[in-house]
Amino acid sequence: MEEYKKVTISFAKDQLEKLDDIMSKEPGYTRKSLVDAVDNYIDHRVQKENIS
Repeated sequence: MEEYKKVTISFAKDQLEKLDDIMSKEPGYTRKSLVDAVDNYIDHRVQKENIS
């Protein structure tokens, strides 16, 4: 079973409003989508570092 650690990320009010506005246009958006976006970013960085 995968172990999870809880973290807190703080956004300025206007950042969160912009994020929600942008992401709300995506079908089925929830803030969990942000976690998925972070996963994609991590994968992207790992691939970039492996290529370099």
